[in-house]
Amino acid sequence: MTLLELINEFRFKLNDTVTPYLWSDAEVKSYINEAQIEACERSKLLYCKDLDIGKITISNNINNYIYSNKFIKIERVLLNNIVLKETSKSELDSKYTIRNFEDMQGTPYCYYIESNKIILFPKPDTNNNGHIIQLEGFIRPVNELVNNTDEPEIPKELHRKMLSFAYKLAYEKQDTETFDPNRASYHEDQFTRYFGYGIDANVLRKQGESRARFVKCKWWLFMSKTIKLKRFKGINNIINNLEGGLKWFNSAENIDINNNGSISTRKGYIKKIDSNNIKFIFGNKKETKLYYIENNNIYLFDKNGSIELFNGLTGTNYSYSEYNDSIYLSDGKELYIIKENNFIKKISFNKPNQVNLSKNSSNSKLFKGVYKVVITHTIILDGVEIETGSSDESIIEIEDGDSIVISDIEQIIGQKTSIYIAPANSTVYQFYKDTILSITNFSDSINILGRELNSLNLESIPFNVDKIDFLNNKLFISIYSITENITQIYYSNPYAVHLFNLEKDFIQIKGRITLLKTINNKENQFLLLSTDDNIYIYNEDSITKLADYGVINGSACSINIEDGLYYFWSKNGLCRCLPFENISSEYVVPFEKESEINSTFLVDKNNIKFISSILVNE
Repeated sequence: MTLLELINEFRFKLNDTVTPYLWSDAEVKSYINEAQIEACERSKLLYCKDLDIGKITISNNINNYIYSNKFIKIERVLLNNIVLKETSKSELDSKYTIRNFEDMQGTPYCYYIESNKIILFPKPDTNNNGHIIQLEGFIRPVNELVNNTDEPEIPKELHRKMLSFAYKLAYEKQDTETFDPNRASYHEDQFTRYFGYGIDANVLRKQGESRARFVKCKWWLFMSKTIKLKRFKGINNIINNLEGGLKWFNSAENIDINNNGSISTRKGYIKKIDSNNIKFIFGNKKETKLYYIENNNIYLFDKNGSIELFNGLTGTNYSYSEYNDSIYLSDGKELYIIKENNFIKKISFNKPNQVNLSKNSSNSKLFKGVYKVVITHTIILDGVEIETGSSDESIIEIEDGDSIVISDIEQIIGQKTSIYIAPANSTVYQFYKDTILSITNFSDSINILGRELNSLNLESIPFNVDKIDFLNNKLFISIYSITENITQIYYSNPYAVHLFNLEKDFIQIKGRITLLKTINNKENQFLLLSTDDNIYIYNEDSITKLADYGVINGSACSINIEDGLYYFWSKNGLCRCLPFENISSEYVVPFEKESEINSTFLVDKNNIKFISSILVNE
C-alpha cells in the first residue's frame, strides 16, 4: 500500500473523511511512520545486509565508531568479508593482563558494543586504514514515508495491520474530540496481537550492547565417563537393577544372548524399520497405534509395514496430547489433529481479514443506526464443520433507506465464508449468509438474520505453537517469544478447543517452556510447567513455583502405576510429583556440556528401572 492509500484507510476506519479533519495529514503521516518503526522493533521485520547504513570506514589507530541509529540489534560485523568475533570489555580485561592493552594495533579480529558505538580490537593499524567494516542486523525502516507514492519497507501483508498502532496514537491525541483511552487501548491490543509486546528503552539498549555469548548448561548423568560393555551376563530380575550393574538385563524381549555375551534379534522376528532419521515417536492411550515422524512426514506403524499419513511438516519441535480419541500434534509451528481413523488435518488458521463497509443511498429496508459486520471461515474436518473465530469488527453508521456494501471479503480455497451482522445499534451478531464473493450488498430487512454468533472476539489456534496438553477440557498451548524471552500459555474455550480469547485467556511466564504436562492428583487436574530455570504447578486458580531449576527440553514425563506419581528428568536429577520431590540430586554428577537429552524411563518404587536414549553432543 502507498502512503496515500494508508492515509485514506486511516481516515475511513476512524470516520475522519470530512474536512476539517480531526487529524491533519502531517499528524497521520507521523502516526504511520511511527507504526512502521514500532512494528520493526517488536517483530524484527527488516534485516540489514550489504546496505550503506551498515558500512563504516575505519582509520588507523581509532577503535571506536558510531553506527547508524537505524540498527535495533547488530548480529554480525565483517571486515574484508571475514566475520569478527563478538566479545565484551570484561572478557578482554580478563584475557589481557598487561597495562594499556587497549592501545594494541593490528588487524581487528573482535568487537564489542557500548551505547551507540562499536569498539574494535585491536586498533586498526596502517594496513587497515580506509578499509570497510560491514554491519549486519535487524533495523528500523531506512527511509521515512514522505510522498504519497512511498510504500512501507515491511512486507505488504503487514501494511494494513500496522495501522492499528497509528489508530492508537490518534486516540491518544490530547483533544476533546479525539482523546479516547479505551479505543487507544483496544487498537494497541490489536497491534500487539500482530507484532508482539512492546520493548522498553532498556531492552532495546541491551540488545545493542555486547555480551560475551557463553552458553553454559548443567546436565546430570549417573556416569561421568563412557563405559564400554564387552559382554552381557543375561537376565537377572531378582536383585535391584541399580545394584546389579549394567551387564545384567532386567528384561530382554525379542533378543537372544549367546555364550559370548553378545545379543542378537530373536529368530522369528523381523525388523520393520531401519532408519537414522526418525525424529519423534508417539502413540494413543489405548496403545493400539504407533506413529512416528521421519523426514518431516507422519507415518503409522502397521504390522504390514509403515503407512505415510501426512507429508510436509514445517517444524521440528514436537509435542502431542490426546483428547476425545483424537491426537493433537504440534511441530513447533503448526497444529495438527489425527482422528481415530488416521485422518490428519492442519488446524492452525489465520484470523479472517477485516471487511470494508460503505453505504449507498437506495430504497432499502434498513433503519438508521450503527451497523457492525464480521466474517468467519469454516473448514470440514472429517465430515464435521468447524467454524473459526471472527474477523475484527467493521462499523458503519447509515440513515433510513441506505444499504450497506460489504467489500474485501476474504475467500480461502477449501473453506466456507460466512457473514454476520449486528443490526442497528445492536451488539448481537446474527448470521446473514454464506458467500463465495468478495463483495456483496445488504439491504434486506433485519428479520432475515439468523443464528447468533458465538465466536466474537475469539480466534483460532495461533501459529508457532510449541508445547500442548489438555486440562479440564481446555487445550493449553505455549507460544515462546525469543525477543521478549516470555512464554504465553493460552487456553481454549471448554469443549471448543479450536477457539481462544487471546486477549484475556492466558498466563505469562518468563523464559521458554520446556515441559507442559497435565497430571492427575486424586479428583483434581494440574498442569506441570517448567522453563529452563524454574518448575511450576498450575491449577487454573494459581501458579506455584516448585523448584529453582528447570527441566530439560524434550524430557519425558511418565506416570508410575504403582504409586500414581509422575516422574520427569530435570536439570538437577530425577523428580516426581505430586507432592514434588527430587529423588536423585544428591547422587548425580554435574556434567557441564551443551547437550540434548531425550529420556524415557520406567520406575520401580523408589529406584530407577530404566533410563534410555540419553544423547550428548560432544
